Amino acid sequence: HGQPLQRHAPPRDVGGAAERARPGAARVQQDAACVVVNLFMLPDEPDLFRECVQNIARVRADCDRYGMPLMIEPLVMQAPSAGSRYSVDGDAEKIVTLVRLARDMGADIVKADPTTDPKDFHRVVQAARCPVLVRGGGREDLQQVFARSRVLMDEGAVGMVYGRNVYQHGNPSAVVDALMAMIHRGASAKDAWDIYESGGAK
Repeated sequence: HGQPLQRHAPPRDVGGAAERARPGAARVQQDAACVVVNLFMLPDEPDLFRECVQNIARVRADCDRYGMPLMIEPLVMQAPSAGSRYSVDGDAEKIVTLVRLARDMGADIVKADPTTDPKDFHRVVQAARCPVLVRGGGREDLQQVFARSRVLMDEGAVGMVYGRNVYQHGNPSAVVDALMAMIHRGASAKDAWDIYESGGAK
């Protein structure tokens, strides 16, 4: 996020991603959980959007061939102002539109941004018609992360894909334990915070 786009960069062919993943996985006797492809909607970047659509079509065919689930990550971005970078657009209407397209293109799983108002997230889930995971974004106050995550789960998300809100905190394993309690045991935001404060597990 935030890097200048190369407007005339040649398209990157990600076809064969599933095929390339499987032999390597076999060598280390592991397997991939899914293939992830972005679906960008950036202001004034129609070529990037078309490239994403083409990549998804190619990868969908490979996933069908190898029985690999396809996760599509629809990303609606706001135009940067002078001196700023692209930022996430939490507009529910825009996210719903792009998520619906992702599903129509064959997503087995959708990884979506939270809506600006987390209580609108059920609209994203309804549009997806498949399991929806929530993106985490940049590092935030952990109590706020737990509070928003609880609302998003209550609105229909089945899980979270968090990075910086896990590994940039003091005790990442405790953050994971707290989030797992929310996902699998319906823990409240307060319960999750207590788990984190106690060092995890529980």
